[in-house]
Amino acid sequence: MKKGSANHATSANAASSVNAAASAKAVSSASCNIVATSTTCDNAAASDTSTFATVCANPTTEPGLYAAIDCGTVTVRMLVARIETSQYLRVLHRAYAIVNVGEHVDATRCISNAALQRLSATLHDFRTQLSAYEQQEHERARVRACATSAARDASNKDDLCRVFREAGFELDIISGDEEARLSFAGACAGWQALPASRDAAVAQQALLVVDIGGGSTELIAGMPGSAPCYVHSFDIGCRRATEKVLGSERISLASLERLNAWIDELMSPYFEQLYRDERFYPDACEQERSAHVNAPAPAPVSVSVAPAQHPVPCFPLLGVAGAATSAVSMLCSMHHYDAARVHGFPVSEANVAALIYELANMTLEQRKQRVGLEPKRASVIVAGLAIMQRIMYHTHHTCYYACESDVLQGVIFTLASNSCRYNRNCLVQ
Repeated sequence: MKKGSANHATSANAASSVNAAASAKAVSSASCNIVATSTTCDNAAASDTSTFATVCANPTTEPGLYAAIDCGTVTVRMLVARIETSQYLRVLHRAYAIVNVGEHVDATRCISNAALQRLSATLHDFRTQLSAYEQQEHERARVRACATSAARDASNKDDLCRVFREAGFELDIISGDEEARLSFAGACAGWQALPASRDAAVAQQALLVVDIGGGSTELIAGMPGSAPCYVHSFDIGCRRATEKVLGSERISLASLERLNAWIDELMSPYFEQLYRDERFYPDACEQERSAHVNAPAPAPVSVSVAPAQHPVPCFPLLGVAGAATSAVSMLCSMHHYDAARVHGFPVSEANVAALIYELANMTLEQRKQRVGLEPKRASVIVAGLAIMQRIMYHTHHTCYYACESDVLQGVIFTLASNSCRYNRNCLVQ
């Protein structure tokens, strides 16, 4: 489904044009509404070969069949999993569709009838898929369906709940803080699947999880296995930033600078708080911290890394959701999206800057043909990458790790009981 490659850009002039023929290839596969990954039965419109297979659960976790649905501003996703009596959570099925529920919600405060119709079709497909697994497993699944930013902003929440109910699901419209905490639970579990986390010292490090959605961005910092210490949901996401600031055609340097200023205005207090915490920047002195907080903004598409005199963060940066993972699919020339390959992939600040430079200079139609990029994500990808780049600048990270474990896993964990953690065997081909 996804393909990808990336060319490093050295110029910081986002207004100059890019030769689209040299930087993009046509996507050969036909697009489809529902993309699914299954470990046991094949009842989806399309599939790939990668999957998350097993999760090591907390001993108090109740065995059974579980399903989680995440209705985001851009994408609607479902995860079906079974917790075994051996205390392993086995993922059976993953499906998603780019529905754009939140299209124009920021301006109208209303989910459109067209979006509700698209959502209805997707949810009925999800219900059919889930029913197949319930029949296969001889058990009714315990299900939680959650909606996030667009639903929080919409005045016609009742219509959204009705569409879910008609498909056989009860909807919870969750707060930004709950969304953030669920993302943190899922991302921490995914981090524990990576070889680096086996090191005792690394396992004790704090984490910063960045969840860039369509309507909001969640920043969650804390220690794995504990409640996060700094949680905030910001009303800026790739769809909202595209509609309010960037637009979806060729994107100017001035527009990127306006987006950076907006990010700084919203997020600077969070970064200041984080920067002054010894658990995250133990070697930083008060003067250095203050200097960093008030540092001038660099060019938004600069490929330079954080200045050497800045303190080095002692914690990894994990990026979840579509922008963070799509960067990997573009960089790795994926002919089909491979979650196992994406998970844990380090994406450098230079990689992010190069992708922004390349994609900003394309028209929307050219972006849709970009190898490795889901065509329906083409209108919002630059905003998502720009948000990630700005966060990396503020935290002094030279790379982030893409993480395939997020809100969906967090929902399953809380349904099942608490504090599940990934076993290394959770990623298989």
